[in-house]
Amino acid sequence: MTAVELDQLYPLRKEVEHYKDKILEYTLKATSGTSVLTGMPHGTGVFDKVGEYQAKIHDLRKKIKINEAEIHRLETWLSNIPDVQTRLILQMRYDYYDIQPYWKDIAAFVGGGNTESSVKLCAWRFLQNTICCNECNTHAQNI
Repeated sequence: MTAVELDQLYPLRKEVEHYKDKILEYTLKATSGTSVLTGMPHGTGVFDKVGEYQAKIHDLRKKIKINEAEIHRLETWLSNIPDVQTRLILQMRYDYYDIQPYWKDIAAFVGGGNTESSVKLCAWRFLQNTICCNECNTHAQNI
């Protein structure tokens, strides 16, 4: 696992929220039954708004499913870190919902005399070790 992969948690969650909002919007558009009555003739084309919006909704649901699977993979990896302090540091840094905390905030929360640089170093060492172990196929012992 890399920091780049973990940094995707927040954008993935925001994208899922956006897709859910679009599904709601498309559902409302597909089911609204108001017509504009102007008294003037209009085009002769046939438009299946329900079918068109249903296809868009279906595509968005597939995207949500893919994103949620990736979110689950990242959250599971984080929750399986064996060292409690390292797990807490990495979860606070990457498994956030609204804002990403600064390293100094994480150090203050973890306590125990940890500094901004010590929690950052702990996280980076663990991630570097994970990358090395993945290349050697021995990471399973570390998580």
